[in-house]
Amino acid sequence: MHEDSTCTHTDVSLRGVDQSIVTENTRKKRHVYGEDGRFVISDSYFITHYPFATAVRLSTGCSGVLVSPKHVLTAAHCVHNGRDYLEETKQLKVGVLQLKTKRERRGRKRSGQVRGKDQHDIDGRETRIGTFRRRQNRGQQIKRIRQSVASNRPPVFRWTLVKETRLPQGWILKVNNNSLSSDYNYALLELKRPVKQKPMDLGVAPVKTSMGRIHFSSFDADKSHLDGRGKERVVYRFCSVAKESDDLIYQHCDAQTGAIGAGVYVRLREGAWGKWQRRVIGVYTGPQWVEVRDGEQREYNVAVRITPAKYAQICHWIHGDPKLCKKI
Repeated sequence: MHEDSTCTHTDVSLRGVDQSIVTENTRKKRHVYGEDGRFVISDSYFITHYPFATAVRLSTGCSGVLVSPKHVLTAAHCVHNGRDYLEETKQLKVGVLQLKTKRERRGRKRSGQVRGKDQHDIDGRETRIGTFRRRQNRGQQIKRIRQSVASNRPPVFRWTLVKETRLPQGWILKVNNNSLSSDYNYALLELKRPVKQKPMDLGVAPVKTSMGRIHFSSFDADKSHLDGRGKERVVYRFCSVAKESDDLIYQHCDAQTGAIGAGVYVRLREGAWGKWQRRVIGVYTGPQWVEVRDGEQREYNVAVRITPAKYAQICHWIHGDPKLCKKI
């Protein structure tokens, strides 16, 4: 869907991808398994810096994740019901948390403006920057001061219009078929203008044995804005994978309404001796009942798994050049 609400349909054929349709049974109640394992990140510095700053909010009430300065990955049913785009997507916006500017703070000193006469609280005592004796520690002290100043500045949402929405063909309802394919419950949103936040790189989901913990941050409705006065919080959680299929990841990471669409990520190492990096390898899509054995039904929180074929498709949507999508 384009900015002027017109739609362009493109037939996409992917080889080696299971096109089977799976009926999704979703409930809207809170899904916390046992003791609530979510962490509320309220510090202004941390929620406006990587990796928590990659979590974004959609005007439809869902979450998403920045995968490039102009692209957000989210769940397809946050913007499309399988037959048509939701009414709320006519003016779809994406909100990114940023610290208030100098003008918005009514003349307060700009973050990071450090002078010898400025006093800041460091480890419970007031210290002048000019009195630091050990030059090798000066950079660390200044960084801590900037973090301390930033932590006292309230963040606000900067809203950006969505220019174009892309959906996989597998999500669109087939003729005479009322079921949705949960395997393709993802969408890519192109923003009208880039944002300043550092995005999280896209990756292919590894097998369960090498995946370890999965993580995702979002704006859960019951945790993100409890006071009703705009003091925003990012909700973070991690857990182990309980079960998986070729296209879905089943887990018991605690979540609530508003978390749907969040980017699920893991830490992957590039090569045998490469650095560890966070990579988005899935999209959280909500709860689902799954048949485990002998007809027994068990409920899981589910994420769409980014397979090599899905990675190639999303990467092509972002860059438009297949040559830029070879590195996984």
